Amino acid sequence: MLEIGSGPTVHNIATASAYFPYIVQSEFVESNCEQLRKWLRKDSDSLDWTIFLQRVARAEGREDVDAAVPEIEARIRSAVKAVVHADVLNDQVIPKEHTQEPYDLILSVLTFETAAVNLESYSNILGRANRLLRKGGKMILISATKCTYWQVGANKFHCLSLEENEIEDALKKNGFGEICWKVRERPDDDLPFNCKNVYFLTCTKL
Repeated sequence: MLEIGSGPTVHNIATASAYFPYIVQSEFVESNCEQLRKWLRKDSDSLDWTIFLQRVARAEGREDVDAAVPEIEARIRSAVKAVVHADVLNDQVIPKEHTQEPYDLILSVLTFETAAVNLESYSNILGRANRLLRKGGKMILISATKCTYWQVGANKFHCLSLEENEIEDALKKNGFGEICWKVRERPDDDLPFNCKNVYFLTCTKL
């Protein structure tokens, strides 16, 4: 399994680590990569993801959430085999040594739209992701429609505004099918981004 755009986080792959014993996390920002490596090494100054992993434990139906967190942490550390640089605007998205075998699954959360400058660029990113998957492999995308920015503190970051039909057309153009959407309206006004809806999407490399 490959996660593209991991940020410094581990909770997005937490449940996947129960099913995929070989996971590669990838990220453009080197400081985020280093935060991931610190967490995997259990460095004393690593980020604490306990609150997020408690949510994972609840979603997995664990009775004792607090006891489950160390088990989930150990499971993630066992499954993650590498943390590497990623650049979805480069045809060589991740280092070549991590592309020798195609992946069964790609997960990307709130990433592709932030890198793309226009619809053509977004489509090209999907094509690069497709080439990293085996035939029949799956991709999971979690993101937002009609989003134009992300805000972290006082800083705003670009996001390409896309409608559902534009995303679906780009996926089909780049060899994906069996596209399944789950969409919900913007849940609250406290999100650090503007958007129309948030979505969870699965698709298959045909």
